[in-house]
Amino acid sequence: MAKRKRLGVRFDIAYNKATGAVIYFMNIINALQVLPDEEKPEVYAFLSADAPHDLIKAIDYPYLHILPIKYLPKWQRAINRIYRKVVNGKKFNFFNAKTYTGEPLDGMLSLVIPSEDINTRRQLLWLADLQIYHLPENFTEAEIKENHDLKIKIIKGGHDIVLCSQWCVDDFNKIFPAHHSKMHRLRFATHHQDFSQLDVQAIKKKYGINNRFFIVSNQFWIHKNHMAVLKAINQLKENYPDILCVITGHQKVSSPKSKDYVEGLNNYIAENGLEKHVLFLGLIPREDQLCLMNNSMAIIQPSFFESWNTTVEDAKSLGKFIILSDLTVHKEQISENVFFFDPNRVDELVNGMKTVLENDPMPIVPYEYSKNIRQFAKDIVEMLD
Repeated sequence: MAKRKRLGVRFDIAYNKATGAVIYFMNIINALQVLPDEEKPEVYAFLSADAPHDLIKAIDYPYLHILPIKYLPKWQRAINRIYRKVVNGKKFNFFNAKTYTGEPLDGMLSLVIPSEDINTRRQLLWLADLQIYHLPENFTEAEIKENHDLKIKIIKGGHDIVLCSQWCVDDFNKIFPAHHSKMHRLRFATHHQDFSQLDVQAIKKKYGINNRFFIVSNQFWIHKNHMAVLKAINQLKENYPDILCVITGHQKVSSPKSKDYVEGLNNYIAENGLEKHVLFLGLIPREDQLCLMNNSMAIIQPSFFESWNTTVEDAKSLGKFIILSDLTVHKEQISENVFFFDPNRVDELVNGMKTVLENDPMPIVPYEYSKNIRQFAKDIVEMLD
């Protein structure tokens, strides 16, 4: 039997701060379950203190090894801060901890930053998106500079780059036409926790849901475009007095501009009397979220920008109808059981919501989602060749 390939995955992000990224990395491990045993790689999950240890340990993968990320002593971290500021920009260090020094891994997957503390043959750096080049108004000048400088360092470092869609790959090549990085297109597929044991009525009661409802599941970044949904509900409430939209996601975000965005949403709700039509649930357990999605009239995903959206994958895998902004990448993701609308046109979103309200439950075209998971698993292993 050929020697198993060895993949590292770095979890150094908290679930409540970067939910999509954590789910993305967990989906990678879960997808490998569908491979024949002889094709399953060894997976080394490196966890920081604030990573979701309980969720990762619950993954039933036979070749999963969980190891802690090691940290430098204070004096070395202090020198690194000076080095990054004065000599080397903001993201690369003089000292690096040694988290893993064993036999080299075939690939180490990390979010943007190379895992220099891991002994690996190749760094696989996932770039979540290139939003700063399309919607710079959503960021401060400092955020744009830091983000751009980091991408230049990655390109100069010769590391492999992982992107979620063909649209992202094409976009990267347009923005950086002279790069020579090895590119991997990794269209992720979602893996759901079992929520079949949950009582739907009990879950609805838990969150104060008394009517049929739409659901939006996004973090509260500006590009997620929650305001379009609020404006649509404001237009629909007179003719549909029981209209309700449930919104999940963590409202505490790190970007200064996104903090103003959240305040604006709350102000709009208060000014237009939408309190009984909109429920902000915050970050809820994943199984509760899936149960609510599965029992909603439809999922709404109104984003101005995405690279490959988890909510769309949830809709496909659950067999749910989705009202979806007409981004190129969204059309790459899904073509059935969907109503596309221009995210700048609230009237189009209103029409989509009316369609669902008048035809609930929406007819669904059957879709074999397992084929997406199998392809995802094969693509993961191919990155290690």
